[in-house]
Order: sequence, then structure tokens, then C-alpha cells
Amino acid sequence: MEGHSVDSEQRLRDVLAGMRSWNAAGRYYAITLTASIQRRLIWSVQSHFVGPSDQRRGWEVREASIVDATNMVGLWDEIGQSWLAVDGRVELALWVRLGGNALVAADLAEEHLARMVAPREVAPRGPIGFLTASSLSEGQLARRPSRTVRDRVFERDGHACRRCGSGSATARLTRHHVLPRSAGGLTQENNLVTLCEACHEASHADDTWCPAPDLQGVLLSHELDGLDEDHDEAVARHRRLVAALYA
Repeated sequence: MEGHSVDSEQRLRDVLAGMRSWNAAGRYYAITLTASIQRRLIWSVQSHFVGPSDQRRGWEVREASIVDATNMVGLWDEIGQSWLAVDGRVELALWVRLGGNALVAADLAEEHLARMVAPREVAPRGPIGFLTASSLSEGQLARRPSRTVRDRVFERDGHACRRCGSGSATARLTRHHVLPRSAGGLTQENNLVTLCEACHEASHADDTWCPAPDLQGVLLSHELDGLDEDHDEAVARHRRLVAALYA
């Protein structure tokens, strides 16, 4: 039995080693598997615009893109994220357990991951990416954030207006949707910033539905600062959750 275990481990190492290269003539989708803090499995895919949503302004219909494997791997390497190449059912089963980034052979994905690569309606996730519209919670679609979300936004912003710097001691603070709800913006932390009432009123004076560049920049910097750490933690959560499901 001990020898069998060693053989199995060696086969696993061999399979993983093979998943560090891809077929130069192959067609691949770039798909990522992670899990949320709320213990929900999450998938994301590199995609392209198909058309506008019929449901809400600012939302889109997108479908998975065939990617340039060399460029995609170069991007993952540049931002310090690991990846695997999935060309067969064994590799697919292993990646589903491990999570993270993968180049998935197009024919394999279209057969076994059809829902991930099919056209779907999406909403802007914030300064980066999209969320599948069907997965959105009532809170994300609400007009006002919950007290918990509001408090986290205030804490992140140091309890000060991101425009003028006024603090809660001298001004009444509120939260502001950077991408307005009228443009499809969601009520979640990476689309909310802290503004004082005066700056909040001024931000709505021109009745524009475009995100203000300075506030969009604030959120983008937060997204990029935590990109690597958040990804690693999300992949680790995926592995723990899948391990529990298979136990």
C-alpha cells in the first residue's frame, strides 16, 4: 500500500508538470476558479462584448474569448499568479479541485463547461471586470448599501471624504456610487466611495452617468493593491471548499 501511494504521488506530479505547457496549435479559453469569503464557488472567464443588455443600461452580453495563450500566460506571470494548461479530462478534473487560472482547451470547455463559455448577461463588477447578472444578490441591486457595507467603505476610506478630505468631525459623510446605478453600477464596496454631503451633491450636479475619473482611480488603486493577495486567498478558499465537498 505504501508503494502504491508513492506511485500515485509520482503520477500526480507528472500530470502537474505536464500542465505547465500548452499545445502551440491549440485553441484555449482563459478561466479562473476561486471561492468567496461567503463560501461560494466562483468562476470567471476572459470574454468579449456581444451586445448591450436588454435588462439594464450599462450591462452587457458577453461570451468567452479564445485567447492568445502566450500573452495570457505572460500576463498571469507578470502579476504573480499561477496557472495550469488543461488539455484532457484528467487535467480538467485535477484543475477543478485545485482552482486558480487555467488555459482550457476550447473543445473540452465547450463539452464540459458550456455554461462558462456561453453568452451571458453581465454587470460591471467595479473598476475591473464583470459579474454574471444571474448571480447578483438583492444587496448588490439595492439602492442603498447595508450598514455593514457602508461601514466597511467608511473604514477603508479613513472616515474622510475622498474629494475634499473632510472628516466625520466636520462634515456629514455619505456613500457614493462611482458608476451610477442608472448606468448599471452595483451597490458593493468596489463601486462605493465616501463623500461629504457637499461633494456628493456636486458630483450629481451635471447629471452624468459616466464614472468620475478621480473616484474611479481611487477604486482602481484599491483593486490593484490587493490583486495578488486576494487571488491567492480566493484560490485557497476554493481548495478548502472543494476538499470538503469531496470528503
